[in-house]
Amino acid sequence: MPSQRNLYFTQLTKLRLGFPLHQYSYASHNNVPIIMEIGDVGYLYDGTYRRLFNITKPPDHPFNQTYGVPDGFEQFNLEIQVCEDAFKPEPLHTQNVSILPTESSSKLDPSCSYLPSDTTFTFKCPANQGGIIIPQTQVRREQTPLQDGSLENYVHRHCQNWCHFLKRKTPPKESF
Repeated sequence: MPSQRNLYFTQLTKLRLGFPLHQYSYASHNNVPIIMEIGDVGYLYDGTYRRLFNITKPPDHPFNQTYGVPDGFEQFNLEIQVCEDAFKPEPLHTQNVSILPTESSSKLDPSCSYLPSDTTFTFKCPANQGGIIIPQTQVRREQTPLQDGSLENYVHRHCQNWCHFLKRKTPPKESF
């Protein structure tokens, strides 16, 4: 039987809405949760994403202050398109899961940008596996129209240096 983490990942990956992490944020900076953004270079550990630095931000940006940036760091300029309300605060689920109406879920205001704390949902999954995620607020989505190969070339030029940086900056229990 697959672990809960593997089940969560394999089922929610089918939604094709990004990389599902079972522990979205592991830390904060000045009491602001660390949120994954385009350009982040980091690694996954125990279901969380650990950002080391962000290639689209200058070296003095707060994202690049925790661990610093690798020697020879070059900022990558990238056009990022932001959709502030990409997903409404409602359940996202795999095809084999259905939502059964409840009194509180049937009263939800579709224009609301958050889920009231007393909202309840009931789900049905006739298969032996399914995936559900319920965002509490509207979810922001970032994307880039970049398709000219420049990002791929940039990564190829710098990835070995990033690996050396990663090995120097990760705690011993998380080393690779």
